[in-house]
Amino acid sequence: MKRFAFLSAVAAACVLAAPGLALMPQAHAQTAASSSESASEGEGEGRAAEAGVAYHIGDTVKISFFEQLASGTVPGDEGAPAAYYQRLDLTGDYRVQEDGTVDIPRLGSIPFAGRDRAAVRDDILAAYEDAIGQSGDVHVAVVSSQPIYVLGPVGTPGQFAYSSGLIVIQAIALAGGLGEDRVPNVSRLEGEREAERADGAMSRLASLLARRERLDAESSGQPLDIPSELTVLVGPANAAEMIERERAAQGSSDEAREQAIGSYRDLIAGLERERAELSRSAQEAMDRAQSGRADLSRIEQPDPRLTDETEAREYRTIIAQSEQRHDDLQRELQRLSREIDAYRNASDKVDVDYAARLRQDLLQVNDEIALARAAMKGASRMSLSSDPAETRKALSDFRIEIVRRDSEGTRTFEAEPTTELYPGDVVNLEPRSEESAMRVGSDAASR
Repeated sequence: MKRFAFLSAVAAACVLAAPGLALMPQAHAQTAASSSESASEGEGEGRAAEAGVAYHIGDTVKISFFEQLASGTVPGDEGAPAAYYQRLDLTGDYRVQEDGTVDIPRLGSIPFAGRDRAAVRDDILAAYEDAIGQSGDVHVAVVSSQPIYVLGPVGTPGQFAYSSGLIVIQAIALAGGLGEDRVPNVSRLEGEREAERADGAMSRLASLLARRERLDAESSGQPLDIPSELTVLVGPANAAEMIERERAAQGSSDEAREQAIGSYRDLIAGLERERAELSRSAQEAMDRAQSGRADLSRIEQPDPRLTDETEAREYRTIIAQSEQRHDDLQRELQRLSREIDAYRNASDKVDVDYAARLRQDLLQVNDEIALARAAMKGASRMSLSSDPAETRKALSDFRIEIVRRDSEGTRTFEAEPTTELYPGDVVNLEPRSEESAMRVGSDAASR
């Protein structure tokens, strides 16, 4: 029992484009045919937050598959962390198709569009275990999404890159605004908000770059260096401080791994001493049995009929007990040898698990770096495009219409300036009255 408790402690130490525009005629036909009641329902639907939605039609996703290695035979190893290796035959970029699914070889079609990350991950893992027959893990990251489109009386109508959390008023700012200042401070506030998002994305990217440097160093065995991109982002002093923190984390990781391996080494040494002692005892039992047989043979010569049966029984008892003792010790020696081999395998497995986790962590960090770069680029672009003279507009004079496509088809609804957009959305602005239309025409003529 002490050995099992010891192993639990060891295990704990080891854990360290165009398609969207093509929808417009159909959308207008639907709008013209719909009643005021259905339009009201659409408006409510547009304002409702699609909580947890992570994937949309047209998204390109990077799916990384990992298969769990077979569990070791070490007693008490049940609490140790699982080890994985990457399935390169399944890992790759996939596109969310028009029906909202992703086709994965051997696994089939998995619903993606309109679902959250946890639900998609659970479905992929279930399909993986059914098809492959092994437990696994999966990491899904959005690599790219469809652009959004802004149409109507804006500065530069057209398509624009989508970024997570984009709302209608930000899309209008990207499109150059409406050219008239009627909504005070909207542009400034949105610009400040996007500047904050850009700063947050930059901080996240810097942390990820520092962590990747540590993971690369651990994989290659080379010392940590300061990435030039990190220096550009946060400056030399901050970059050096971040790398120093990662160096300390690497030292802790190395220490934990060495402690785990050293603990197994000490345990194996103790078992080998025990095996040597048992081996000596087994040899002594064999020697006693041989000595007993020699003594029995001596008293049975020259005529067994003259042998003292009492003395002979004593020798036979000594022989039987010694042979039984020898056999028992041999079985115990075999058990100890198997246990020592298992602990040696467990010691080797520490490095195998460590290398597997490094590969998995590197893949995940690289995916997150790509997302952080995209988020920082998108937020910075929107912050720079938020010109008060162009984006503070009289949105109350306009009807904001969104055409959205999902796995159930295409729908059109009226939106608010703060309605969140999704990849592939088409934002169309239309004057609510003749007076507004005349004002828009006047603004356009003056530009």
